[in-house]
Amino acid sequence: MNFEQDYFSDNIPSWKKVLEGFKNKKNISVLEIGCFEGRATLWLLKNILTQKNSNISVIDTFEGSIENKDKKNDTSTLLKRFKSNISLYKEKVKIYKGFGFEVSQVRESGNEAPGAPWCSWYPRSPNARNLGHPAICQNYLWKLR
Repeated sequence: MNFEQDYFSDNIPSWKKVLEGFKNKKNISVLEIGCFEGRATLWLLKNILTQKNSNISVIDTFEGSIENKDKKNDTSTLLKRFKSNISLYKEKVKIYKGFGFEVSQVRESGNEAPGAPWCSWYPRSPNARNLGHPAICQNYLWKLR
């Protein structure tokens, strides 16, 4: 694994509790908005999306965020690191690179199963808040500068 930062591990106990009902279920699809290096993505793939037909779609600019720039992190290889970190599960991961994706575009791609949990790190889109699926918002209280 090629991780430079750990913004996720402190959240594992909460994620286990919230997502335990989805563990080992068939046809689970997850949307992760803001996947950074893939630490949460990898955790979901190893612990929740264990069935062959489960999958995850990720949306990220792969340019880092405010906190990365403040720490002078090298984000030039972020997409490469993400792909490397999830490489054992690449057939279960759909990557959307960019900032302007709406949830409806992902839904139209066919990567949503009924009853799918949606893990949203940056739920800024009104559509992301009204899907009728659970949402885990790791950085929901961030203040945008």
